[in-house]
Amino acid sequence: MDPKVSIVILNWNGWEDTLECLESLFKIDYENYTIIIVDNGSTDDSIDKIREYCYNISSFDHEPLNNKVNANLIEVEENDINLLQASDDQFVNRIFLIKNKDNHGFAEGSNIGIKFALNLNSDYVLLLNNDTVVERNFLSELVKVAEKNKDIGVIGPVNYFYDKPNEIQFLSATIDLKRGTIKFHLDRGLLSEELVETDYVQGSCLMIKSNIIHNIGLLDPDYFCYWEETDYCMRVKRAGFRVVCCTSSSILHKGSKSTLKMPGFMVYYLTRNKFLFLRSHSQRFYEFLVYFFLFGFWWDLMGLIKNKSSIIPFIKGVWHGLFHFKNK
Repeated sequence: MDPKVSIVILNWNGWEDTLECLESLFKIDYENYTIIIVDNGSTDDSIDKIREYCYNISSFDHEPLNNKVNANLIEVEENDINLLQASDDQFVNRIFLIKNKDNHGFAEGSNIGIKFALNLNSDYVLLLNNDTVVERNFLSELVKVAEKNKDIGVIGPVNYFYDKPNEIQFLSATIDLKRGTIKFHLDRGLLSEELVETDYVQGSCLMIKSNIIHNIGLLDPDYFCYWEETDYCMRVKRAGFRVVCCTSSSILHKGSKSTLKMPGFMVYYLTRNKFLFLRSHSQRFYEFLVYFFLFGFWWDLMGLIKNKSSIIPFIKGVWHGLFHFKNK
């Protein structure tokens, strides 16, 4: 049997995107998978909408898929995730809904799903943003390549823009630890290679081997959201494993739909967490500080002039990142 994959989808007030993501998952050509939806304390009617969808799944526009997925939803309270464990393949091809009482952020919300996936004896855990639409063979290609290359710790697909499906959104990236900047490599010529090395895989779709999680742990909840996947991939590389993009696997990604609902939220966490990341991974953190306050700070500030409501969150992010405030 193919390796067992648990797909963890985080939902926060975004049931429309989540249902569209599920629609695409039900059409994939890989069979041995489980879907774990983690509702991160939604305040809209996400729980009811997801429940309604699963109970009436046959009425939606997709093929029955030969009963690959059992649409009888299994709901689990956040505090009960350790009570349910798999024996053999008891829970393969099911949909679980973990209901968090609060919004724990992307990092800790994902961790709750990851821990549940490990309880189900998953071989791989795949973190998938709810604002994605996957291609039919995206998972089979990821697993095939990961199984063939035992030194891979984290693997992800090529990301294309949801509204521009022929335009690459993410393929690979290089992090400059002295300046805290990221260079994205979007050259379509890279698609001719089976694997592309990268400093990190975008958190929109990131597959981790379970043994890696046992070795290096979970996402760092201090990040709350943004940079947590970058931190995790760097930890994986430090442990001696590869982080790669699989060019034969692809998804469509809308991008930051949840956080865009809150003005200044993205700017604050992107700024603060850059400091947290570089403090952890740069051997010369002081060089980053010199560069940032001589150049980066003013460059970023100028970029926010047209969006004045983000200036205060930016400055607060710098302050909290500099002095390592863990919470906003």
